[in-house]
Amino acid sequence: MVPPDDDRMDDTADGMLNRWLAKYSIGEGLPGRAILFSNLLYPQYAYKFQTIPVDVWAIVQRRAAALLAEDTGTASVRAHWRDIIDGKVPFGMNIVTPDGVVKQARPLF
Repeated sequence: MVPPDDDRMDDTADGMLNRWLAKYSIGEGLPGRAILFSNLLYPQYAYKFQTIPVDVWAIVQRRAAALLAEDTGTASVRAHWRDIIDGKVPFGMNIVTPDGVVKQARPLF
């Protein structure tokens, strides 16, 4: 990894993303962020989310089920995964369809 005071470009994932955003003028100079939906699987990231696309919600539910089956994680994280599988959308988010309709969550099983 390149030290912060080095003149070369930052080769971390954040550095590459920032270069790509700058090259294509995405965000027109405003701050941006990549949304890592895998953070939905961990309760400490609640502050990052308000809505979730319906297709991503289905993926998150399946991933939570797979992680729960691996028998890993702390008790609070495993309880969070169970809630996701049971259809409880984390962090008070709304599920939205591509046309902007808010939907109710459903249990995975």
